[in-house]
This record gives sequence, structure tokens and C-alpha cells, in this order.
Amino acid sequence: MKVFRKMRCALLVFLGLLTVAPVRSFGQVDTTNVWFSNGPEGLDAVLDLAIDPQFPGTLFAATRPGPVYRSLNHGAVWDSVGSVLADSVLSVAIAPSNTAVVYAGTGNGGVYRSADSGANWAFAGLPGGQVTVLAVDPTDENRVFAGTPFTLHRSSDGGGIWIVVNPSTKAVDITALAINPLMPDTVYAGTDALGVFRSRNGGGDLDPDQCRTCEP
Repeated sequence: MKVFRKMRCALLVFLGLLTVAPVRSFGQVDTTNVWFSNGPEGLDAVLDLAIDPQFPGTLFAATRPGPVYRSLNHGAVWDSVGSVLADSVLSVAIAPSNTAVVYAGTGNGGVYRSADSGANWAFAGLPGGQVTVLAVDPTDENRVFAGTPFTLHRSSDGGGIWIVVNPSTKAVDITALAINPLMPDTVYAGTDALGVFRSRNGGGDLDPDQCRTCEP
């Protein structure tokens, strides 16, 4: 009985150590339910983040005053990529079907596209546009939506040509975008004043039944 009690006490002590012992992760000391700084440093603001769904150690950060920052090791080290983006970067999105393709929306310079995980960038349209949010079709790397003040745009060729697919006849800021990963023609657009809109044909038409808080 004494031996059993000693073993039980030793086990409880061991489990207690496991509970409180910190885990060192990516150069930082992490504990349960604790947030810690993970860079990049020296910026006014990080305005958007995107994580590679195929290689989750790869992250992209849209920053002010810019450009895009990339980490290949879960945020332990960040590198500035896309020096051609000489403007604040407001949004960033990775193409789920080909994660080497990354889009960045800027404060006044439109959209830029990288086909090599951020190593090189090329202008992809909407000159002078303030692109606050981006979303890429989960099955098509070239089909991308871009939200700007008062306008929602869609491109089907990777940014070569953009068309307006506004969810409302009223001028409204597009503040959020989401695409159904199983039915990519179903697109949701969040606004700053008219709630959430849904389209079931890739942004072509508003579905009023799913917009109970909106005014079409």
C-alpha cells in the first residue's frame, strides 16, 4: 500500500510538471493560453495575414508602411519581399489551388501578383485602387475578388482584366470576402453598413434570401 501511494504521488507530480512546464517554440517561450510577440518588428501596423494551407510554416503579412513580409518558419524570422510594392499593403491572399500564387492589395497602387511565393511581383490591375480585402477561388488561382471603397471587383485571368460585381446598387464599402471552398461560385461579401451579401453565381447576382440585414 505504501509503495502504491508513493507511485501515485510521483505520477501526480510528473503530471503537474507537464501542465505548467513552458514549451519553447520558434525562439519564444510559449505557455498554455498565452500570446507572445512573433514579429515582424518596426512596423506601424500589420493589416492582414495569410497562411499557406499546404505549407503552414509559410506566412505573409500585409503591412503599413509596406511592403509584404514573409516568414518560412512559423514567424520566427521575417523577410521583406516585394520591394516593387512601394505603398502600404492592406490585404494579402494565397491561392489555395497553387500556393505559389500570392496576391497583395495596396493602399493606392492596386493589386500585385506573385507566382513564386513572393520572390517576384508584377502589377495585376486596378491602378490607383485602395484594395482593402482579397479572396481567391479555392479551385482556380486566376479567379480573384478585390474589395475597394464602394466597389467589388472580380478577375478571371489573374488580374489582367477586372469587372465590377457590386453586391448592391448603393455605394458601400466592401470590408470582408469569403468563398465557399466546396462551392466556389458561392461568394460572401461583408459591408460596413448593409450587412452580408451572398452570390451563388460567382458574384453575378445578389441572393436576397440570404441577406436579411441588407438592402439590395
